[in-house]
Amino acid sequence: AWILLFCAALALRLWAGIDRLDMIWPDEHFQTLEPAGWVIFGHGFMTWEWQMGYRSWVVPAFFMPVLWACKQLGVLGGAALIQACRAWLGALSCILFISLNQLMKRFGVRPWARWVALAACAFSSAMILWSVATLSDVLGMLVLWLILPKYIELSERKRFGACLLAGMLAGILFSIRSQLILAGAGLFVASFLILRSWKLLAALCVGYFGAILLSGILDWATWGQPFQTLIQ
Repeated sequence: AWILLFCAALALRLWAGIDRLDMIWPDEHFQTLEPAGWVIFGHGFMTWEWQMGYRSWVVPAFFMPVLWACKQLGVLGGAALIQACRAWLGALSCILFISLNQLMKRFGVRPWARWVALAACAFSSAMILWSVATLSDVLGMLVLWLILPKYIELSERKRFGACLLAGMLAGILFSIRSQLILAGAGLFVASFLILRSWKLLAALCVGYFGAILLSGILDWATWGQPFQTLIQ
């Protein structure tokens, strides 16, 4: 039953990515796929954000491998490029079910209740349509769900190295979308309340702010100024 549910969720998201080309918001193309295409193919529509250094290259970079693979297969334009990126994101969104199931098992939710909850997510029209929207918001939430079970596990180990990695995972969210620094900060505070150790809190701080610093260095390398996107 679990395998069938996962396969059904995957099939619906692949269908939404390939069959539907309607947009929830124009940024799905102009802030993600167009800049990625500009790097891979040498041309693309660059909006004012990409002329002023208003956006980070982290999110477009997520789609560049897909576009590069399409280029190697001889697909140089058209709807197929968009469909490939949407289908890939939709397929990856199914990992959310694994993370959600891990969290529910961790908190003692019964198997039948977990099945109902996962089925509600798998067949929700909103979840299906949003899962293939190539927006930084969608990617950020996907990464948050991916790291949440691992983050809780690492922070509860109460070891310096584990806390360092947990802090880095929370800081990665800032690179995807700067507003998600609040989500990372929430994980950070919750972990400190669990750990109750200044030494382990220091490890969290180093990892958390180290990941944010790497985002600033990326802006420096691509836009010529540290934290250019945040300043803009």
